[in-house]
Amino acid sequence: MRELLRVEPAVASTRDVVAAARRGLPEAADVVRETGFFLGLGLASMAHALDPSIIVIGGGMVDAWDLIAGPTLKAFGERTMPPARSVPIVPARLGADAVLIGAGQLAWQRVSRAAGAGS
Repeated sequence: MRELLRVEPAVASTRDVVAAARRGLPEAADVVRETGFFLGLGLASMAHALDPSIIVIGGGMVDAWDLIAGPTLKAFGERTMPPARSVPIVPARLGADAVLIGAGQLAWQRVSRAAGAGS
């Protein structure tokens, strides 16, 4: 297992586990599938509480979307009532960097406003 994870199991990061799942380690693939299942459960609760028109998955989950989409969408579909069941769940188009790009854009806007206020 250490060889497939390429790190000690106790200190494995999400990236390490996803990489090991892609290399065929069954235990890692199980962890990734289970993560997708629980993500689907959480999204179902969120959809019922917030009534979103779309759910966009960002951050590190985007890198593993091809592995977790199936279990996530299945759990979501099984745990939602009809109005919420049709909410699309999509990966962020900007990938895992979406949060950083958004933070940079926000900082740019604030700096631009502050510079404009000083003139």
